[in-house]
Amino acid sequence: MKIKTTFLIFSVFFIFFAGCRSTLDLTLYVSKSVVYPREQVEITSYVHQEKSPVTYRWEISPVGCGVISCPTCSRVWWRAPIYTGTCAIGLTAIDGDGDDAYEAVLISVVPVAGNFPPVAGDIVASASSGAVLPGETVSLYVDAYDPEGGPLKYKWSATCGRVQGSDSGAAWNAPLTHGTSCVVTVTVSDVPGAASGDSKTFTVL
Repeated sequence: MKIKTTFLIFSVFFIFFAGCRSTLDLTLYVSKSVVYPREQVEITSYVHQEKSPVTYRWEISPVGCGVISCPTCSRVWWRAPIYTGTCAIGLTAIDGDGDDAYEAVLISVVPVAGNFPPVAGDIVASASSGAVLPGETVSLYVDAYDPEGGPLKYKWSATCGRVQGSDSGAAWNAPLTHGTSCVVTVTVSDVPGAASGDSKTFTVL
């Protein structure tokens, strides 16, 4: 009788433990583990689970080490930062019963060999929506990086209105004409003359 009782308790404990055990099995697949600044990498997750639905929560360490295209998707694009170093991209997957699993990948951002064009980010504007009032002054900024570590030159231009700036920051004055669309462009070049840049369109209300 004692043996049967002990076996029954052990069986109940085993069933309880198996029932509480996480049913998620998470794996991450990365297209590249060594990249250049601002290069994009595809990261795909595979979740083997017995219960659905599954929600996803991506995180980056250290904070600001690149950008995730969709923080709640199963498949994402990660864009490397403009500086070099190692970034950890982690994913927590959670099913409908609250069971979760975590997995992370490490991606190294390395400098580019030889003379390559500067890496310029998107123009950041105080009028982020792109809609401005006639005569409004808009502050502009672009983040740029020379892979070889050399100095950079900035040239701002606009199809209408007036733009002033000789470095990474500038100010653009919108024209007085309603309904006008203006394109502001920045060109970033290094000492040998290689260049890149970005443009942003504004609409005068």
